[in-house]
Amino acid sequence: MISIMQISSLKQDYIIDFLTSAKDSQTNFEFIHAVRKALSGMASNRRIMKIMHGSDNDLCLIRSILKISFLNFMDTARVDVELRKQQSIRGLSALVK
Repeated sequence: MISIMQISSLKQDYIIDFLTSAKDSQTNFEFIHAVRKALSGMASNRRIMKIMHGSDNDLCLIRSILKISFLNFMDTARVDVELRKQQSIRGLSALVK
């Protein structure tokens, strides 16, 4: 179950509340369809970098429920693990660099 999703750009932040936005099954179907339609263009656009953190379960749920796959994305948790292995780098500031 997806409960809440945050999507941010340089100019705007969006919060999608799946728990309160769809009360019954018909409304839920319409809501999921609207979210899928709104996100599918961004998700499949290779020119837009999608940055997530700890996204393994999130990606499975999004694929399963919304039927969306993300192209050109980076999971900062995985990058952090690799940097720690290779260079003993720790912390968000090092990760961003």
